Amino acid sequence: MLIETTSQTIQRDLRLGSLDEVLEEVIKLEKADTILVSNDSWDIPHDFDHCSRSILYMIQGFPELKSPLFRSLIGKTAFHIFDLMGRLSHDRLEEIPGSNYEQELTVEDSIIKLRTTIETFKAFDKILEPHFAYGRLSKEKADRANAMHIAHHLCLIDY
Repeated sequence: MLIETTSQTIQRDLRLGSLDEVLEEVIKLEKADTILVSNDSWDIPHDFDHCSRSILYMIQGFPELKSPLFRSLIGKTAFHIFDLMGRLSHDRLEEIPGSNYEQELTVEDSIIKLRTTIETFKAFDKILEPHFAYGRLSKEKADRANAMHIAHHLCLIDY
C-alpha cells in the first residue's frame, strides 16, 4: 500500500455506528492500493493510536476528566446531539486530556493495536469508566461514541 500526504483537503462523509463497522472499514483501508492522508491530519499511526487509547480509557479510566458539572450538562448534551446526528466533531489534532502519543508505530502496528483494542473492548463485561467529556456511557453508547470518533478521524483519509 502506498501512503501519500496530499496538500488537498480531504473531508469524506463517513458515518460508522459501531466498532464492528470500524473493523470493516479498516479492512477496506488495508486493501487499498493508495491511501491519501490530508495534510491537516496526523499520520495514520498517530490517528489509530489516539483512537485506540480513547477506547482503552473507557476500560482503564481516562487520565483526566472534565468536571462533574461539565460531564453531566455539556458533555451529556453534546453526546446526545452527536448520537442523534450519527457523527461527532472535535479538534482532530487535540490529544485526549492527560494523554500523549509517545511511541512511533508503523501503519501495520497501529492497525493491529486498533483491532486488538476493539476486541478487548467488545469482550469487556464490567462497568465502563466515565468518558472524560461525556461521562458514564452504557456499553452500547460507548461502542457508538468510539465508532463515531474513529469515523471522524478516518474522514481525513481517502482510500
